[in-house]
Amino acid sequence: LRKYCKGCKTVLDVACGTGIATRQLAERGLRMYGCDRSEEMLRYARGHDRQSIRYTHASADTLPYANEQFGAITVFSAFHYFCDEQSTREIMRVLKPDGMFIAVNRSGEIETAHQRIIEEATGNTYAGFERRERIIAAYNPELILRNVGCNQVARRELSIDETVSIDEELGMLQSRQ
Repeated sequence: LRKYCKGCKTVLDVACGTGIATRQLAERGLRMYGCDRSEEMLRYARGHDRQSIRYTHASADTLPYANEQFGAITVFSAFHYFCDEQSTREIMRVLKPDGMFIAVNRSGEIETAHQRIIEEATGNTYAGFERRERIIAAYNPELILRNVGCNQVARRELSIDETVSIDEELGMLQSRQ
């Protein structure tokens, strides 16, 4: 994050889920806030927090923060669920004028592979997978961002090598529901 957002110190992680990425950013010295619409996921996040992250129960379309409060806003593997003008305007409202909004998504190919691993390990099929695939197929963040007045929109393809155990992947499943 620091590579793309010089000087960002206060960061909001929208749809933080169980707080996996939120905690990782806090460990790197950022003052983190996290919000999610699931109180259950926030309870998990709060229970694993060792960095004094401020977690709030909130949806992306009604953020309870001051105008221009954050130097950066992140969304990890969730923006496709609320990539609409209302939520994006709300995100831009709480972002400083020179701040950076970063939405990170795994490629559909990687998500499909992860899904197969989870299904094989648990013997269960994730009921929301088909719905999620339809949402991702219609995902067009560049268009939405431009529609709400963002004039500098860029897409970056990053290659990340990641090794996780089945137990770690099952733990991450909770934040994808």
